[in-house]
Amino acid sequence: MSTDFSVDLAELDKLVAGLRSSADDLASALDGLGLADGHRTGTESIDQACEHFRGRWQHGLGRLRDCVQALDGGLAAVRRNYQQTETEVAASIGKETSP
Repeated sequence: MSTDFSVDLAELDKLVAGLRSSADDLASALDGLGLADGHRTGTESIDQACEHFRGRWQHGLGRLRDCVQALDGGLAAVRRNYQQTETEVAASIGKETSP
């Protein structure tokens, strides 16, 4: 029994870019919260809530960056392996069909 299996290398590239972007977006949002103060938000309680949230997510951001870095390295290896396999299969087929 045969099934079709393919890996879209461009989609793997998009996945890696999206992972990197998500960590950068979170860092940017946390930086924005760092600018919040009673004069900008209107109340000290909102300022405190923003600071509390920012502090809690600083740890999460660090963990997210670690995960993105590990996934980035793993996906890069997966991409290289699939590309190599695809190249070898194409070369093999080309050799078999040549006279």
